[in-house]
Amino acid sequence: MTSFLAIAKLTCRSAVRSKVFRFLLCLLLLCSVVIPLTIKGDGTITGEVQILLEYSTGIVGFILSTSIIWMTCSEFCTDIENFQIHLIFVKPVSRLVVWAGKFAGVFFLHLVLLFIASSVIYGFAEYKKYQITEREKTRVRVALQQLDRLKKGLVARKDIKETEEAIAKNLREAEQNLIKINNEVFTGRRSFLPVIGDINAQVKAELAKRIQESAATGQTLPELTGNDRRKFLETVKMELLARKGEAKPGGECSWQYEGLPENFTGIAFIRYKFYSGDIYSKDQKQSYGAWKIDYTQKVMDDNDRERVKEYRTIPMVKQPEQLLSGIYHEFAVPGVAEGGQALFHNGKTSLSFYNLTEPGQGPSVHFQVKESPRIMIKEASFTNNYFRMVLVTALGLFALCMVAAFASSFLTMPTAIFISLAYIFLGLFSKYIVSSIDETTTEEHASILDAIGNTTGEILGSLLIPIQDFFLSSLLSGGELIEFSYMAQLFFFNVLLKGLPLCILGLYLYRNREAALLMRK
Repeated sequence: MTSFLAIAKLTCRSAVRSKVFRFLLCLLLLCSVVIPLTIKGDGTITGEVQILLEYSTGIVGFILSTSIIWMTCSEFCTDIENFQIHLIFVKPVSRLVVWAGKFAGVFFLHLVLLFIASSVIYGFAEYKKYQITEREKTRVRVALQQLDRLKKGLVARKDIKETEEAIAKNLREAEQNLIKINNEVFTGRRSFLPVIGDINAQVKAELAKRIQESAATGQTLPELTGNDRRKFLETVKMELLARKGEAKPGGECSWQYEGLPENFTGIAFIRYKFYSGDIYSKDQKQSYGAWKIDYTQKVMDDNDRERVKEYRTIPMVKQPEQLLSGIYHEFAVPGVAEGGQALFHNGKTSLSFYNLTEPGQGPSVHFQVKESPRIMIKEASFTNNYFRMVLVTALGLFALCMVAAFASSFLTMPTAIFISLAYIFLGLFSKYIVSSIDETTTEEHASILDAIGNTTGEILGSLLIPIQDFFLSSLLSGGELIEFSYMAQLFFFNVLLKGLPLCILGLYLYRNREAALLMRK
């Protein structure tokens, strides 16, 4: 243990003396302080903090990732390339201890840097929250003072109506801003998406329906084979997905949810984003609509008041309103209504959106599948969720250190850095290949090239660590809960099953590496 700690300590000292490391350290501290002070939001209350969190944590993660790859390769390769490794190997210290000590020293140093940078960013985020809260409280205080002056007759009679409207607007905006900043950013909410079902089976059913309708009208669909059939089925699939999220003027669109918590009595939030006219439209237009939420009412038996006779669905319709397309909206719903009706029954519920535009008087409303309305339930505080994000980032740095240590165990420094970067990009590329093919192609009608690409992507995905899965700035800034189950999955499947074999192979290669030929005669 003494030898291990001594080597880890020497590794930290050697890293600190490196000019590259000092440059990256200065860049890290600069980004941790300057970005939160200079970055501007998108004009919204939540945008101020969301962009601060996403950009700051993302850039810090990138700098630390670059630094840990460089320093790991440097510390493992420099001693051999500079003909100094014999100074360690002649001592009664096994190569296993040398390898582990260097690994621990590099990782510990970056863990400390991650903690420092994360603490600075957390402090700026809390300070930004304090600034926004005080600003909105000041607006409320000013509005109440104006209202008091109005009651005392200190405002001219002709300005009374205008002043009342201004006061009401300020109060509403201030209250909404205070609610939004706490409910959408400074929180950790579990997200539930609607059930889509087996889309491939639905494509088959839709194709059979079209064939049956064509036969009933005396028409015959052309025989399609190979690539033409695949493209046709892709078109049917995209049309089916688009139709699932379309609410025509005077129509509605519904979603079913499962896996929700039982006996929920808190406040749930419905978060959604829709598009007007076209599912990919970037235009922001006003649409008139209303939401319907299905609650469940227990009906007790008249003869036995302790026995539930049946459950009835009681729809609750939200007040119709004008909504702007192309941006995220959110509203709160109680877990238990005033009449005792439950929002979730057996872990299920349903939502519907009514497009109240008169037919022929306006466009359809579209909800993309990836941005379908989601039910969000608060499970943890912002501090708790932030700590989880830092922990997952630390796991990502650990995985990067494993990859770089493996490559530098038997390669020169430039080659080891190149192999480490290639490993990361291959992991990113393999996931992109699989996801892009799955989104546009049914499994049984894929072309040969798609099948080869999908198989290659799956093989690479099963062998390589997807480093991008460890950096979750977007989840943190959106107030979405970073699940412990997701963290356990990353640790088990990526660090243990994929990273540990790399370390064992790296240790074997390092242990059997011929170092005598590299020593000065």
